[in-house]
Amino acid sequence: MAATKGEQFAGVTVALSFLAPLVFEPLFNTFTPMARGPLRDGLLGLAARDGVRVREVLVADASRRTTALNAYVSGFGRTRRIVAYDTLLATAEPREVELVVAHELGHVVHHDVARGTALGALGAALGVGLLAAVLSWSPLLGLAAVDRFADPRSAWLLAAAATIGGTLAAPFGRALSRRVEHRADLHALNLTEAPAEFIAMQRRLTLTNVSDPTPPRLLHLLLSTHPTPSSRLATARAWRTARSARVSGG
Repeated sequence: MAATKGEQFAGVTVALSFLAPLVFEPLFNTFTPMARGPLRDGLLGLAARDGVRVREVLVADASRRTTALNAYVSGFGRTRRIVAYDTLLATAEPREVELVVAHELGHVVHHDVARGTALGALGAALGVGLLAAVLSWSPLLGLAAVDRFADPRSAWLLAAAATIGGTLAAPFGRALSRRVEHRADLHALNLTEAPAEFIAMQRRLTLTNVSDPTPPRLLHLLLSTHPTPSSRLATARAWRTARSARVSGG
């Protein structure tokens, strides 16, 4: 039974990943095609240089619900598209917009969505199996004064076990996410070769998204899915230094 439930949860995770661009994203935003012009051409050019086939470039009306600046690449195959928040287009310079999109293209090139979906499906299956095993442990059932987990009186036990398990597993997932985001930053720098604009964009994102440039280390390790703003700036400076050294050496 636990294996069957785990497989079902894994299947749901995969299905949601594929359905999100077509079904769920339109529920929260209205998308319009980006007007033809240098920015659209530049974004499509980035994707072409990266070997990523993109169907279209869309603008999301994110300003009706947030001031955050963002862009992303969503979909698979023929549904893949670049989406830019209207807040980003209204605030950032075109080159900075290209950097944000280049970062997102890095996720596509490295198959981060597919890998994340696979890991999520695996995690769901393993989590359900582990939860079933834990809830079959007699001492725990004794705490709930029930003989079997199916007894409705054990509902609080399920909630407690799921909460504790999720809390213990979350830091590992966030550490993996930070590594993936760092790799995408490097990809953006390699693709655009624009470290100065990268630094300017990170500063703009930090201010607009009200981020702490140097959060407490423990909180960062436990809660953050991205590198700190200060470390991302350091990455850009290190990349610029390394490129200068390569140019001088060549």
